Amino acid sequence: MLVTPKTRVLVVDDDSTMAKFLSSYLARRDFEVSTASTGEEAIRVFRVYDPSLVLLDMSMPGMDGIDTLERIKQIKP
Repeated sequence: MLVTPKTRVLVVDDDSTMAKFLSSYLARRDFEVSTASTGEEAIRVFRVYDPSLVLLDMSMPGMDGIDTLERIKQIKP
């Protein structure tokens, strides 16, 4: 049997209910999921976790989704 690594997904949302729902949904579909509740936290997690996909809330307090995306693109175009 060939074992393949799970696709890593980072869910970024300041709404904890939405973040939990998305995380649970993706985990049930065999994704490896990490979460962050702020743009700043998302950048820290992104650097360590190296996800293949980021689901990003665009309207968050502090660093919004657009700013977070720009920072992520600087790390990994």
